[in-house]
Amino acid sequence: MSYLCLYLIHDYQDHDKMFFCEEDQNFIRQAPWLVFNANLYFIPSLWLIPSFHTELNKLFPQKDTVFHHLSRYLFHPTNQVWGMVTRSYNAYLSRADETLGIQVRVLSKPAGYFQHVMDQILACTQREKLLPEVATPQSPKVTNISRSLKLKAVLVTSLYPEYSEKLRTMYWESPSSTEEMLQVYQPSQEMYQQTDKRLHDQKALAEMYLLSLTDKLVTSDSSTFGYVAQGLGGLKPWILYKPKNHTAPNPPCVRAMSMEPCFLRAPLYGCQAKTVNITPFVRRCEDRLTGLKLVDSADEFLLEDNISFGISGMIKLTITIPTSLAICSVLLLSSSNIFNRHKSHLTTTGSTDSKKLREKLPGGLLAAEFDEESCLSRYHQSSLRKPPPYKPSGSLVSKLRSYEMLHKRCGPGTDAYKRATEQLRHNDHITSSGAECQYVVWTPMFGLGNRILSMVSAFLYALLTERVLLLDPRNDITDLFCEPFPGTSWLLPLHSPLTDQIDSFNREHSHCYGTMLNNHAINSTTTPSHLYIDIFHDSRDHDKLFFCEKEQAFLKNVPWLVVKSNLYYLPALWLVPSFQTELIKLFPQKDTVFHHLSQYLLHPTNQVWGMVTRSYNAYLARADERLGIQVRVFSTPAGYFQHVMDQIVSCTQREKLLPELATIESQLVNTSEIQKLKAVLVTSLFPEYSNELSNMFWERATSTGEIIKVYQPSGEKIQQSEKKPHDQKALAEIYLLSLTDKLVTSTRSTFGYVAQGLGGLKPWILYEPRNSTVPDPPCVRAMSMEPCSLKAPLSPCQAQTIKISPFVRYCEDRVTGIKLVDDD
Repeated sequence: MSYLCLYLIHDYQDHDKMFFCEEDQNFIRQAPWLVFNANLYFIPSLWLIPSFHTELNKLFPQKDTVFHHLSRYLFHPTNQVWGMVTRSYNAYLSRADETLGIQVRVLSKPAGYFQHVMDQILACTQREKLLPEVATPQSPKVTNISRSLKLKAVLVTSLYPEYSEKLRTMYWESPSSTEEMLQVYQPSQEMYQQTDKRLHDQKALAEMYLLSLTDKLVTSDSSTFGYVAQGLGGLKPWILYKPKNHTAPNPPCVRAMSMEPCFLRAPLYGCQAKTVNITPFVRRCEDRLTGLKLVDSADEFLLEDNISFGISGMIKLTITIPTSLAICSVLLLSSSNIFNRHKSHLTTTGSTDSKKLREKLPGGLLAAEFDEESCLSRYHQSSLRKPPPYKPSGSLVSKLRSYEMLHKRCGPGTDAYKRATEQLRHNDHITSSGAECQYVVWTPMFGLGNRILSMVSAFLYALLTERVLLLDPRNDITDLFCEPFPGTSWLLPLHSPLTDQIDSFNREHSHCYGTMLNNHAINSTTTPSHLYIDIFHDSRDHDKLFFCEKEQAFLKNVPWLVVKSNLYYLPALWLVPSFQTELIKLFPQKDTVFHHLSQYLLHPTNQVWGMVTRSYNAYLARADERLGIQVRVFSTPAGYFQHVMDQIVSCTQREKLLPELATIESQLVNTSEIQKLKAVLVTSLFPEYSNELSNMFWERATSTGEIIKVYQPSGEKIQQSEKKPHDQKALAEIYLLSLTDKLVTSTRSTFGYVAQGLGGLKPWILYEPRNSTVPDPPCVRAMSMEPCSLKAPLSPCQAQTIKISPFVRYCEDRVTGIKLVDDD
């Protein structure tokens, strides 16, 4: 007989299993050619054939290293696959202090994301001390950013993205009980298995390899994908038991007795039945009682000691590998320097204790009269930022100290405040001018970006007019920001006579200033006790008269102004002649107004700041350079659009913010050199933009040899303004963008405006696409870090002023908007 066909598939019959008998091996040896049709790791049963014993014992004195050694010798990934391995490893794993692999395979039908599987993963990893628990709300951990924190990188492989997203979100929203920083990374999420498709198989092979490079490993029950990874890496994984009845098993997992894969459908009767019972180095598998695996004979233990309950049922394998050794495929190339896992010498913040003390309150902008623990961001922001090139003027610092004294004297709870509210409660008009204290009440409107911009505008107006800024308390402001003024509060008390009226203030209200002007209801003999000021994108011409000199002279005598706005109207204040002299003294560098005022006024709460620092330390701090990309899609319906993705790539590559991809011929990178790591932070409601960018730099090398790491904190699909968790995440993302070295923003996005102003960054602005095509050019560099007043409330009194003003210009991304620029 010239050849024999051997059928060793999971559904093989008794006569096929005779292959493992001594007598049949004597016959098989006579055939010149053997053709194997197999999808099983059948090596354990070869050890039960007496004629193979002596040779196998000589070859593998340590019995549980068969797969490990043979795979290292036999299989070497192509340059394409190896490139994906090294790029992912260098971008996401190499600079961590410890790495954990979690391989998730859901064998139920239909497969997908199941909460009980997520619960099982958490129960296993936390019970086995592979991942820390999250701190309880009663005892939240405060991150000490003055020292280096341990970074643990968690590599998740799964067809489904939800498992890694849930894990990443959990360690973003809450600190770990151990203060470790957790970075979660999933290379691909293809939703369904596409065996025999080249790119899918290349990615799968790369992911097996990456799992094998982790320090510790968790795998799924009966998964050949996990078997390959553990054998490659010489790892004894923790195996997740198969769930039953949609509940997490108890215990959730078991530690493997060896690094060897399981022979899932072993012939456990016939010629080998007696042998397996007396052989010390072949045991039944932890995750399949009908399977066999090799263990080192020195390990004297029984399987029953490791399994608390039985696992039954035969699961059809879905990964088909043509030969016994092909199931062992994937190289551990010992000569590569990828195994020289250098630990980064970089700290998470770049700060020392002495530097922190020296720079807690840089430039004198902030008062030192606060308890540090109550608002960590006030003292710790400077440690995450590079030394600021923009110093506040002495006049601004002095003005802020004076304002703080005013707020203490006139703020809620003071005698002056009580007198002012008493007058407001009983009188619609006042007869005398020169009130002891005057106020501007800010109310939140529209999304978070709009609210922050209008709040800062209101604060500058308060500074210029010596009013006390008070905020409508009936929103999530206290969940977002700390109190900025020492020894007092910026919240309008709930029992204020204005609180119940705030919702009723609109253009039809009897105290709407624009409507009163239009109706000629303003006269010089009576002064209203309060007025409502309407400053919106669709404000009427008579509302815009607020920015005229004559009207400002009248408003000086009105004790209470209630302002509703969704605009950054601060640039229009520079066009009021009586304000200009003061403004130029306060801000000699004209394009730093928002930067300085936001640094003074806005301090995220500890909850929000925790999300900022955890993300920064886990994903950004150890990179050599950081790029922020803020993606806002204004089309209806919004979502992922290929032309927007093409525009992002075109802009970032044209402006040398991101490298181009290497040609196929030049993909080889010298891994003996330390490569520059660039972290790309993407913020968007839609995760597809970061996924596409991540895939692009995973599948292909860069032309510069740089390693690109892509991270998106959240992707919530829809905007949920005024919902506390959503707004807290949005604020954290704004601050993260502000901590990058360079920034790309979307046209007309207030979210991006706030980030650029906080960070003192001149971004590249993506032009608005037309007709679903990429604009040419795709983006423009902003002329200043200042936000744009998108629908400038320009009244006729200001039309001439803007033409001759050197420091107010029309915006790059909105021709009807204006922004401040430095006049140099």
